[in-house]
Amino acid sequence: MSEEGEFFMKKYELVYIIHPDLENTTDKVTEKVAGFIKKKSGVIISQDNWGKRKLAYDIKKVDIGIYVAVVFEAEAKDVREIEKNIILSEEIIRHLLVLHEEGYISKRNEEKASEEKTGKKPAVKEEEKLDLDLEEKKEEAKAEEKPEKAEKERLKELDEKLEELLGKDE
Repeated sequence: MSEEGEFFMKKYELVYIIHPDLENTTDKVTEKVAGFIKKKSGVIISQDNWGKRKLAYDIKKVDIGIYVAVVFEAEAKDVREIEKNIILSEEIIRHLLVLHEEGYISKRNEEKASEEKTGKKPAVKEEEKLDLDLEEKKEEAKAEEKPEKAEKERLKELDEKLEELLGKDE
């Protein structure tokens, strides 16, 4: 059991989005966030700038943001204060702070490791894969539309035949 004065450090993962107009001062903002963590006796384990990316939806009338991910250790009692400082920071338009899962290796870290080993980037980028997936889905949708048109034409022909037959009887 632990004594009352003893605290345990937990690992946290923080991802925040910096306003795109502050692209030139990204380093200052990341230092500011690191200062929030260190001020509360936190220890930064890793920090990764993901760069500019398109947002899924507009945040504060902005559709692009600069993403930064930080893994750090801090005492549970200090995390709320760190998050409060991040919320009050005007440079950061959105953030997410969660407990870091042990054994979790992000795809980005795996790609970096493979690049360092082989010395070259992967042949197909993630964005290209997404584009290929979209093209395949469009082709599938077109293929599905053709049977619908054939079905509509068949129903139209049946209606005409019915009208002919009914028209002859009268």
